[in-house]
Amino acid sequence: MYKNIKLFKKSENLKNKFSQVSIEKKLQNNKLIPLGIDEVIKYADSFPILISTNEQNEFILYAGLVANKNMFTEYKNIEEPNFLKNYPFLMIKAKKDDKLIDIIAYDESEEFIGKDKDISFFNEDKLSNKANEKIQNVKLLATKRNLARILIQELKQKDLLIKQSFNIKINGEEKMILKDYYIVNRTKLCELDDKTISTWAKNGWIGLIDAHIYSLRNFQKIVDIIK
Repeated sequence: MYKNIKLFKKSENLKNKFSQVSIEKKLQNNKLIPLGIDEVIKYADSFPILISTNEQNEFILYAGLVANKNMFTEYKNIEEPNFLKNYPFLMIKAKKDDKLIDIIAYDESEEFIGKDKDISFFNEDKLSNKANEKIQNVKLLATKRNLARILIQELKQKDLLIKQSFNIKINGEEKMILKDYYIVNRTKLCELDDKTISTWAKNGWIGLIDAHIYSLRNFQKIVDIIK
């Protein structure tokens, strides 16, 4: 999943269709799921919510150690994050006139994309209702991911991010599971000036930061669930 990403072109997909995909399949190759700013608090009770270290720093949900045994598969009432619900569509950065722009792409998986699948990309020359719904949701998610990045840039400017890794012991040996993600430094957060705290509180950011910090205890849930 998410291994063969291509720009979504009408000319190449007029007769193509896509299939519904299980959560296990979606998590096979990617257990770090981007979140919109409105999803941070939503998932903080169940998953570790981390901050990515790539160029586009954003909040990411860590789904678990294995694709077929995690909080989504064990507790069926947990709704999939929007990034997963929008499959096979996603937003990527592409260069146009020497500028990076957001553009709709899709995962061209032979297993789930083809003329013999279930849901049409297009009805005649117009997007099908289902494809259009997913694409509109991709655009909305992109906006909410960008809003989250604004908060994270503020955290970076205040030097509030510290880099960590997630390690577990397997047969007596420590193994690194996740390398290089950011978390908020609670000590420095408490030392922020009153003006910054007040501004961030008005923006609704303090609740998001608290949710992120609270969510880190869920690493233990992830380990316990596979025992």
